[in-house]
Amino acid sequence: MIRLFALLLVGAALLPVSCADTGGSLVPIEITTRGTDATEPFGTTTGWTVTLDEAWVAVAAFRAYADESLAQLLVPSRAYAHGGTDPLNGRRVRAEWFSSVVLDALDPAVRVLGLVDGETGAVDEVGVSLEQPSGGDTRGRVAWVRGQAERDGETVAFEGGLELEDEPLVRRVENITLEGELAANDRLLLTADPRVWLADAAFDRLPENDDGEPRTITSDSQVHGALRLGLRSTRAWRATIERNEE
Repeated sequence: MIRLFALLLVGAALLPVSCADTGGSLVPIEITTRGTDATEPFGTTTGWTVTLDEAWVAVAAFRAYADESLAQLLVPSRAYAHGGTDPLNGRRVRAEWFSSVVLDALDPAVRVLGLVDGETGAVDEVGVSLEQPSGGDTRGRVAWVRGQAERDGETVAFEGGLELEDEPLVRRVENITLEGELAANDRLLLTADPRVWLADAAFDRLPENDDGEPRTITSDSQVHGALRLGLRSTRAWRATIERNEE
């Protein structure tokens, strides 16, 4: 095994620079977001049919990571144009949006956030950082939802938000698959899918309000727990690269 590893190290050192390098040219990358057209009713694993009227989520940042190939892992790291390394996982960052934005997860229209200086080359994952703002559409929560759930003739109106501890790792969603290569003027698109947020919610376990108002998603409720897991699931997010053909 020692001899085999030594041969791999020698082979990696002899690879052409284009294969071993994790870095590339510094180019403009357009950062965009959108929601999912989830205004139509959708089913859950708990047998409920849900219709959402609101679904908001606050994003602090998201980043596209350089592809981790065998050659890249064996070659010592070097300084490149983008110069970004995620301090929490050690991954090299190709492109990053680092500014707070609240996404309307029910709006499928593409929203252009702006341009960033990114690094050309292969990417394999995206990571998202969530935040808890002081107010706004999320009502001071990481996410906010409002809607109705129906099952076997029972209808539950609900509303409430997700609260997360102020810990960087807790407010992260990692391992969102993104396979491709970034090039100049590409569009990096992040899509939020709120149907996953409530996929395992048991709405009948929310306490009823005496005044007939929608049931509240309290922090100790099963629905809050389902929302916590759903929003931080990789299935709740999708990342794509759109090539500028001009």
